[in-house]
Order: sequence, then structure tokens, then C-alpha cells
Amino acid sequence: MILDSGSLQHMKFSEAFNETMFRFGLKGTDLAARSGLTETQISQFRNGKNLRVDSLEKILAALTSDQR
Repeated sequence: MILDSGSLQHMKFSEAFNETMFRFGLKGTDLAARSGLTETQISQFRNGKNLRVDSLEKILAALTSDQR
């Protein structure tokens, strides 16, 4: 995810994730399909719910290197 170090100090990971999705025009449905997670899991994470490490790994694997 493309953020400068100052932004990271004041931003929750879910906020950074939402910013990345917005910046790259990603849709939750597309990311769910590419990651193997459900749309509900993606939505919950976007809304600040905790995510299991293996689910986070799936999301990161579904993103391109520019999007990470």
C-alpha cells in the first residue's frame, strides 16, 4: 500500500486498505474473487473488524506489487 511514513503513524490498517482500494479503483467483489475470501470478509475488514493472519495474507497475495 502506498503511504508515506507520516500517514502510517495516524492511520489504522483498515483505513490504509480503504485508501488503497480507492486509489487503485479496486472493488470488494473483485478482491474477494481474487483472494478466495468472501465479500463479507472484505467488507468487515474495510469497516475495521480484525482479520486473521491467513486472510490478510490472501488479500496481500491478490494485490499487485504496486497496490501493496
